[in-house]
Amino acid sequence: MKQKITKPTKGKIDLLILTSPPYFNQEQYSTDEEQSYNLFPTYESWINGYIKETFQIGYDLLKKGGVLLLNIADTKELPLEIDTLSVLEDIGFEFEYEIGMKMQRDLGLDGER
Repeated sequence: MKQKITKPTKGKIDLLILTSPPYFNQEQYSTDEEQSYNLFPTYESWINGYIKETFQIGYDLLKKGGVLLLNIADTKELPLEIDTLSVLEDIGFEFEYEIGMKMQRDLGLDGER
């Protein structure tokens, strides 16, 4: 039996989206060609393509008054947090506040200090 896949409609998520998106090519979960860093090979295309498209879907699905909790940070090589927040504000999300956390290690390092 073939499964029917339906596209979600706007305003279906009541309260909360919690996500920790990939850090472009800083975290490579696999070499699969469908990985976001392979589909969008430059940082600029990744931010303006993958990040913008992904969060636009989330924004469209979230009901008015819903909340997005985002776990992201800049790395030594990339301003991921700042660039992602800029895209989110362009989409229509409103920044409320940040909870700072200290990372045990910085992405992009080999683990030796």
